[in-house]
Parts: sequence; structure tokens; C-alpha cells
Amino acid sequence: MKRVAERVSVIVPIYNEEKRIGNCLDSIINQTYENMEIILINDGSTDRSLEICQEYADHDSRINLIDCGRAGVVNARNQGLRNATGNYITYVDSDDWIEDAHIKRLIDTVENYRADVVCFGLKRDREEGIFEESFQNIPEGVYEGEELIHSVYTRMLYTGEYYKFGILPCLWAKIFKKTVLEQVSYKVDSRIILGEDGAVTYPALLKAKRIVISPETTYHYYDGQGERRNLRDRHLNESLYYLHKVLYEAFENNENSDILLKQLRDYTSYMAVDMLKKTYGIALNICNIVIEYPEAEGKDVIVYGGGKTGREIYKSMILDPRINVVGWVDKNYQNKNHKLIQSPQIISKIDFDYIILAVRDQKVALEIEEELVCKGMEKNRILWKPVQYEIRYE
Repeated sequence: MKRVAERVSVIVPIYNEEKRIGNCLDSIINQTYENMEIILINDGSTDRSLEICQEYADHDSRINLIDCGRAGVVNARNQGLRNATGNYITYVDSDDWIEDAHIKRLIDTVENYRADVVCFGLKRDREEGIFEESFQNIPEGVYEGEELIHSVYTRMLYTGEYYKFGILPCLWAKIFKKTVLEQVSYKVDSRIILGEDGAVTYPALLKAKRIVISPETTYHYYDGQGERRNLRDRHLNESLYYLHKVLYEAFENNENSDILLKQLRDYTSYMAVDMLKKTYGIALNICNIVIEYPEAEGKDVIVYGGGKTGREIYKSMILDPRINVVGWVDKNYQNKNHKLIQSPQIISKIDFDYIILAVRDQKVALEIEEELVCKGMEKNRILWKPVQYEIRYE
């Protein structure tokens, strides 16, 4: 017996997007996947957006156009969810667009792995027609059970690097089983106007039994370089409070609350930094700093690592009078574009006490350690600790 194709509801909240809504809707109605409905929520637009949407609805029976008063994107999305008849839900922002096979590829992934949520990448479109790809910051794969806890929950809000999410918070970079969304979306406070996507995404991931991280980049995000919305809103502080509240309540009673609440502190802090920059133009510089290495005080050390984290650690150490840096190496030194970074081969030619692994990821540190030990280095002379962050005014 031929399997019945899953029905997909594509929800598009709209507010004053008369310039780009046509391109957005053209991309949706031209999808190769057939069993879908298109729910357009006009959130009180004052331009021609509603008129344009009505023209499309008049010519395509799959479109359900709902006209609401201005109530914000949280309410608009929930209105769409309430009216959705599909088993799976995906979102498209009204100034973005999707490639023809976007929905088909997502549903193929859903069906192949019986996924509750599929997280995918995107292409950032610039005005000049150039785009750059962005991906989730957790390796592609299928996650469930213990793997879901150890590989996703521990990093989904915060990877250890400033403003780098493990799972991108944006709702449109995912497809959800409807029953998963219904458990969390209606709990989101409509007063959240910054970070509202994350207020749904992260609690929804906790409700999912199986998550797939996909390398697909068939979603095109319009990068308007700050033109999307005016964030000078006196309610932003209140918004940040309610964002934290929604996520805290979702995390505190979870069996993995310890790892989730730790991430939430970091997530909230860089959302606050972002709010200050976008709203008031207050720029803060988030810098890596090194956790203390008391065993290296008064000793000669080699710094191993020339990436972004390695450069911050090296800079911190050469300014620390307690530590004497005698070398800086990286296996890919030729690609680091820094004359001070040398090949690890020089390690055997330098007198030193310790090698400090200047990398952010523990897995990478363990791999470097294994390579060094195989070459005869004593393991107790190799040091690695996680980096922390400090905030400085620019």
C-alpha cells in the first residue's frame, strides 16, 4: 500500500512587507511537495501586504489568509498554529524565500528518520545577490536518548563561544511535529519582542524524542543589515525578563536542569549585550580569558592553537607576568596568517615546562593531546581548561 504523504502547514506571519511578500509567496506556492497548506497571518499591516496576500489567496485554494489586528509575531504564529491542519509545521518569514524542493527535502528527512524536529541550515541573502551559508553548530546526524542529552542539550543555547548557538533559535530553520509545538508555543508571553523564536525553539527541542540535524540550506534569509525592525522600544527590558522567565520555567523541572540553566545564564547575558547594541548603540567587547593555570606560574610554556580562541589565550598569556611564553604553534600554522605561529615540529627543539592547549572544544584538545603523547610527550605536561568570558566596554 502506498504511504500517505504527511500534510505540512507552512505558516507565514506578515507585517508591512509589501516589497518582498510576493517573492516569498511565489517560492512557497511553487514547491514541488503537494500535500501542504499555506497559512498567512496578516498582523495588522498598514501597507499593501494584505491586498497582495488576498490576490494570491484568490488564485490558490491552498492559502488560508487570516487578517488580525496588530498583536505581534508571537500571537500571529500561535494564530497560525491554531488554524493548522498539517501534522508538521514549518515557518517562513515574509521577507525570506525557499527553494523549490525545500519542503520535499524536509519531509523526506522527517519520514526517513521519523523525526519530531528537523533543524537545517540557511543561506543569508545580501542586497547585491551574494549569499553565505550558515549551519547548525552541532554536527549533522540523528539524536535521541542519551545522545540527545549529551550532544544537543549540553550545547543547544551556548557552545562556549560568544553568541554561537548550538541550535540556531530561529523557528524558520526547522520543521516540527505539530504535537511538539502545541506543548510549548501557547505558553510564550506575547510581550517577548526580542528572542521570541528561542522562547519556542528550545522548549520544543526538550519535548522531542528524536531530532535530526540536517545540512540542507534551501532556506534563504534576507539579511537587510538592520532594516528588519526598529528595536528602540521601551519594552525591550521587559521582553528580556519574560524571555528568561519562559525558558527558566521550561528548564527548571527538566531532569537535565543543571546543564540547561547554566546555558541559560550565558544565553541571557549575550541577549542583553545584543539588546544594548541594537537599541542604544552601546558596544560591548566579549573577550576570551583563560582560567588560571597555577601549575604554570613561573614556568616556560608553549601555546598550542592559532585559531580565534588560541589567539585570545596567547594574547592573555604574553600579558601575564607570571607565565613565560616560549613558543606558539599550530598544526595548520601556514594557514593562520600570523608570523609568530610556527609548526609543532619545533616543540622538540625548545626547552619548556608545559604545553597549554589553546582550543575551545574539549574533543579537539583530547585529539591534540593524543597526537603529542604518541610522539613521546609526557601527558602530565599537557594542560587544557575551558575558557571563560569577560565583558569590556569598547
